[in-house]
Amino acid sequence: MKRILFISVFCLLSLYGFSQNETIQGKVVSDNGSPLVGASVTAIKAGTGTVTDNNGSFVISINGPDSLAISYIGYANKIIHVIPGAKSITITLKGNIGSLNELVVTGYQTQKKVDLTGAVAVANINDIKDIPNNNPMQALQGRVAGLFVTSSGDPSATNNTIVVRGFNTLGFNSPLYVIDGVSTTNPAVFQSLDPNTIQSVQILKDASSESIYGSRASNGVIIVTTKQGTAGKIRVQFNSSLTVENYATKVPVLTSQQMGRAIWQAAVNDGVNPNTATTLFTYTQHAGPNGYPVLDKITPITYLGGDTSEPSANTNWQDLVFHPGLITSNDLTLTAGSEHSSLLLNLNYLNNTGMMKFNNGYRRYGARVNVATNMFNNKLKIGNNLQFFQSSETPVLTDLGGAPVQYDAIFVSPLIPVYTTKGEFAGPLGSGFSDRNNPLHMLYVNRWNRDNEFNFFGNLYAQLEPIKNLVFNSSFGYSYDNIYQRFIIQKYLEGFISSQNNSLTIDQNQELNLTWTNTLNYHLDAGQSSVDFLLGTEAITRTLVTQQDFKQGFAFQNNDYFQLNAGTGVTTNGGTSTGNQLLSFFGKINYSLAHKYLASVTLRRDGSSRFGPNNRYGWFPAASLGWRINNEKFFKNISWISNLKIRSGVGVTGNQEIGDVASLALYQTNYGTVGETGQFQNYAAGANNGTAYDIAGVGTGNLPSGYVAVQAANPNLKWESTLGYDEGIDFGFLNGKINGSFDVFFRKTTNILVRPPYPGIEGEGQIKWVNGASKSNKGWEVDLGYQDQFGPISLSVNGNLFSFRDEITFLPASVISAYPGNIQQTILGHSAFSMFGYVVQGIYKDQKNVSSHATQPGAALGRLMYKDLNNNGKIDANDQTWIGVQVPDLNYGLQVNLGYRSFSLSFFLQGISGIKVNNGNKGATDFVGLNPGVNFGKRTLDAWTSQNPNSMIPALSLVDNNDESRFSSYFVENGSYMKFRNIELGYTIPHFIQGLDQLRVYLMGENLLTFKQNRGANAFTGPDPENPGSNYPIPRKITAGANISF
Repeated sequence: MKRILFISVFCLLSLYGFSQNETIQGKVVSDNGSPLVGASVTAIKAGTGTVTDNNGSFVISINGPDSLAISYIGYANKIIHVIPGAKSITITLKGNIGSLNELVVTGYQTQKKVDLTGAVAVANINDIKDIPNNNPMQALQGRVAGLFVTSSGDPSATNNTIVVRGFNTLGFNSPLYVIDGVSTTNPAVFQSLDPNTIQSVQILKDASSESIYGSRASNGVIIVTTKQGTAGKIRVQFNSSLTVENYATKVPVLTSQQMGRAIWQAAVNDGVNPNTATTLFTYTQHAGPNGYPVLDKITPITYLGGDTSEPSANTNWQDLVFHPGLITSNDLTLTAGSEHSSLLLNLNYLNNTGMMKFNNGYRRYGARVNVATNMFNNKLKIGNNLQFFQSSETPVLTDLGGAPVQYDAIFVSPLIPVYTTKGEFAGPLGSGFSDRNNPLHMLYVNRWNRDNEFNFFGNLYAQLEPIKNLVFNSSFGYSYDNIYQRFIIQKYLEGFISSQNNSLTIDQNQELNLTWTNTLNYHLDAGQSSVDFLLGTEAITRTLVTQQDFKQGFAFQNNDYFQLNAGTGVTTNGGTSTGNQLLSFFGKINYSLAHKYLASVTLRRDGSSRFGPNNRYGWFPAASLGWRINNEKFFKNISWISNLKIRSGVGVTGNQEIGDVASLALYQTNYGTVGETGQFQNYAAGANNGTAYDIAGVGTGNLPSGYVAVQAANPNLKWESTLGYDEGIDFGFLNGKINGSFDVFFRKTTNILVRPPYPGIEGEGQIKWVNGASKSNKGWEVDLGYQDQFGPISLSVNGNLFSFRDEITFLPASVISAYPGNIQQTILGHSAFSMFGYVVQGIYKDQKNVSSHATQPGAALGRLMYKDLNNNGKIDANDQTWIGVQVPDLNYGLQVNLGYRSFSLSFFLQGISGIKVNNGNKGATDFVGLNPGVNFGKRTLDAWTSQNPNSMIPALSLVDNNDESRFSSYFVENGSYMKFRNIELGYTIPHFIQGLDQLRVYLMGENLLTFKQNRGANAFTGPDPENPGSNYPIPRKITAGANISF
């Protein structure tokens, strides 16, 4: 039987193999029926290909059943199944995301991209869908002009900064997210989106487009629309990838022998006996021909602190703490639909093990269900969009002294072994060591800690069209977020460092947001005029409940035993409940005349419970104009210009992210006769602000407690208000092959909320929030794209450049001292991210330098020489100035996509320039005396000596007589970089299984190369200018993945 089956299969395959080639004829047209000339048509299985002629027609050879892949620049790709003998076929391609007629979501309505009068950017989701990133926003870094994103390599992919067109205020600068019509300021909701379920992402960047969101829009608005099910057969899409990530930016530090040499050199420079300067090493040396000491031998101590269980070592902590991490990403999407209903179901799972040992990294499960149905002849549509995720993360915390574990992994002394001879974790013993913990031990005792989050987000909606062109929408949005953090401190002894009490801390936050939105849209065409009307109301309510529980004294150190009831020691608990409400009314009119002259007017009125009763409501108007010059008669003969539009907009937006009780008078209990620091830290610890009194004078027992004022009321507190201007031009050439835009913008924010100090004569608790600062922000943006088809080869290139700069223009006098600067030079007129300090002029290379320079305590050969800015002949606090801004002058990105038949190749470059960063590690990489007891960087081996007089690194010293720990330009470095963010090679395997639409495999690399200034006075001396301190390192990644659809 098996032989018969084998022969049958062999015969069938033979017949199939010897079948003759056949041809398929067809035509490729656009969605308006126009033929597409030069469209690429590829028979995936046969491997043959052709392009359409001047009539959009093609002829292609196939060998049995096959799939045709059709692509054309400016249109969505399409794959169809064909069989031999098929008659001539017509294939219709739909205009893709780059077409001018694309509908763009602009806030409670949609508009054609070509008719926009505001600055709205559309992110290309296809460029990031394969990137194995926990956070789509991180993947968008550098891809959208005006969107500034920074992040570390943390396994959760949490962003450090997300701003649209810069920093407009002194407080909350993050954008508003609107996902399927529901707004949120919680970035975790966007972070948890599966890119394969995102239909589009639009960024509203100027006041004329943002103002429809009123009091929450001054920092920009990011609008996300998710995919819906489609009519037809059930379609299944499965995506899977495996990523290996590595720590590729290790800080070069010293071995034990090299560390001993650095200490010896520092002692020699200081003129002290090296053998008395440290207990960690003994030295053998002799005098050279010039009398200068020459080192013969370095002998580390045998045992730390004389303890035979801790022999000295030569530990490379970075190699021990970090190991390759794995990222597993899988998602399954099912779509189905009929003439009246649709369904999208998405399930996704992501697991990032992280790169640190004993750390379980970040794990997330998620799902999305989008359902819609049409009734009454498509007059009524109801639906539900629901997303939920559950994540768990092992946080990377600090050691007992508060230093990040990443810092310890770089700079803990190599003399300390990982384990004692007893198998326990080793630690510093004896003199000569700092109180930094064994980093591997810290990760081990932290392994049971968890940050868990559960979130569901979505909306129920109804859409009714009672008459033609009049559409009523009602949406009830909901968002629930539950954060549960479990933090265990274990009791341990590690060298001379001990944690004498174990404890368990539980933090819980539950936040519920409900949004009810109702809008009425009406479209009217009258002759050459076209008008869209929008009216709407929105009500938002938010509640937040927090609870903290703390317990000490656990008899057993076991993960299951660390429960609140098991502790026998100190018990504390606390909690809060707060919330706010927002009520809004808004309207908008969009007008178009002859498809040439465009205008838009917006007005919104918001009322917020966060503000004082005298200023609870605010108005947010905006207006914009556009002129489509290419539609003018005098432009008709200029065929090479396919789009030319100028636009101008002005508007007012607001910022209400100030806390729920900023306008209220607040009182709280501080039980005890002395009390503690208040909730708002208006009192020093131990101040006489206790609220318990021994009224009866008995001196024992429980005391009655009163209240203490901690904040004064401000009934006049009102919105931060941002007035914004934008001038822009959109252009396209050669029938859309080249397209782009250029914008300049200016924003001025007034009534910024600050909390100045108050004179004690006013009495306790009189501190309050006031509208008392102002700030400006200006910049420009350029977007430029090119796309074309060369036979079977497709090419698209998209780049962007943008710049912004903020400036503080006013602060109350009592607040200025809280910012960098001094009496002569205040922060006014400078960026809020400006750095203030001393200017290093160089290094004293000879005694003449020392004698002729301004008086500087500690000046000596090889020491840093500070500039006498005020020319008073001495170096003092008045010789400080502005030494850099931690915001780039220029941001840029370049995406290149190439396609050839079944192959695809893409790469993305991203970078910034004109930025100064504080290299937080330089105090240890370049000095010996600033951080005693830790390891040092290899740069110390190239420090200044009389034999190495041209070094730019100051002479090593065991002390800091020259006060080189002061903040100066020596620590401020060039943070400019360009990174090869990712490169991807993909291949679509020819169709060989019936029913399989697509099988695509790809290989991707991320962060493969970094270009930075490595030499000279303007160099960055660390490994990664994007991550200049001791944050979680940004990894290098290699990914293999597959996309399957059937």
